[in-house]
Amino acid sequence: MKKQRGAALVVVLAMLTMSLMLGLSGMQASLIDERLAGNYKASAEAQMNAELGASEFMAWLQSEGWPTTSSEKKSWDGHAALAAAGIRYEIIEPVDWDSVADSVGVRVKGLAGQDARAFIDAVFNRVPPSLINANGAYTCYGTNCSVSTGSGQSSSSINGYDHVVGDAGCSIKGKNTPELNPNGQDKAGLIILDGVYSEGGAGDNIDGDPPVVSSTSSYEDLAYTGGVSVDEAEAELDKFIDDLLSSGKVSMNPGQVSGLSNIAYAGVDNTIEINSDSGGIIILEGGTLEFKQGNTCFAGLVIARQGIDGSDAQVIVPPSIDGQGTTAIVGAVVGKSMEYTGSGTPSVYYSSMALDKFAGGSIGDSVSISMWQND
Repeated sequence: MKKQRGAALVVVLAMLTMSLMLGLSGMQASLIDERLAGNYKASAEAQMNAELGASEFMAWLQSEGWPTTSSEKKSWDGHAALAAAGIRYEIIEPVDWDSVADSVGVRVKGLAGQDARAFIDAVFNRVPPSLINANGAYTCYGTNCSVSTGSGQSSSSINGYDHVVGDAGCSIKGKNTPELNPNGQDKAGLIILDGVYSEGGAGDNIDGDPPVVSSTSSYEDLAYTGGVSVDEAEAELDKFIDDLLSSGKVSMNPGQVSGLSNIAYAGVDNTIEINSDSGGIIILEGGTLEFKQGNTCFAGLVIARQGIDGSDAQVIVPPSIDGQGTTAIVGAVVGKSMEYTGSGTPSVYYSSMALDKFAGGSIGDSVSISMWQND
């Protein structure tokens, strides 16, 4: 009997030992699983924070604008503003602005817990805005185009040779002609396919490559039109205006324009006044652009088409530009069925730089991604 009881006790103790070992093993496995889960969670959080940092860097580029000078790039301190509360990521310096033109490389370290780290290497590219193609200093498509400038004593100018503007815009005070751009792309002076042009004052000076384009066939023979027909060019102008008006970036309150990044609009019975050197884009949809002061200059793009007066008769109203004094538009004018008059000696000078810096700058760049790599 005693032997049986002893054997039973041994069996019970063995079973208890096995149960204890199984329990300890299970606890150990649970701790390991918990630790692995914690490590995985921290790694996942670090990865997400690295992606957050790269995404916020891209958003910064889109909202703040692309640095354009070496000093702007060197003085960039966006990592301080971008760092999220709780130090979720770091922008690894230096940010590589100069590896490729109009691109920037950035390395972001995502943080989580005490030790979890993840890295993303990204390259973002500047995508300039798409502007309407200006093939001359002054272009008027459609019927009833009218250009009559220069009733002053000196000579007006419509000049399609490429001209230079500075970072501060254009200024013609003390002179009436901006400098030529030796690296530019020259365009036609005046493109007027169905309309009239009259000289005034001391006689107008139209120049360019060529000076005047007055027929559809001559227009479509121009090498720099890219084979686009007149009808296609008119359709592109309409679409460009429509896209701008639906972008939410246009100031619909006409009045005085100042500064260098305007996108201003004037409809029927509305007037935009230029009283000081300024720049950007002006949209005339049956509206009027007036230069009120002598020696004022607008750098950028003026685009125009007819508007509807809103009456029962739905009268079509042509846009108009009136230049008083010795004023200038440096960039380009592209419109349909518009009128250009001047009681002074207004001028229009083509400038690819003005179109890029001030017309394009008013719309703003977009950003594309050429590399997004986990490390």
